[in-house]
Amino acid sequence: MYEAFYQLQEKPFSILPDPDLIYWGKMHSMAFTMLEFGVMNNAGFTVITGEIGSGKTTLVRHLLKKVSP
Repeated sequence: MYEAFYQLQEKPFSILPDPDLIYWGKMHSMAFTMLEFGVMNNAGFTVITGEIGSGKTTLVRHLLKKVSP
């Protein structure tokens, strides 16, 4: 229904985190920067917290996609 009306390429709503569809709000950008900093500087661990559904897993998946093995 939504795909045809809005001419979308894929389904707009999913329960699974999708790193290609991130809302880059101020807090999301800051959390991602901290995650990236932790990985790039070999930090022992980095913690981000937030409510269920706030995008934590999506940010981690985006980071894993961005960082080379």
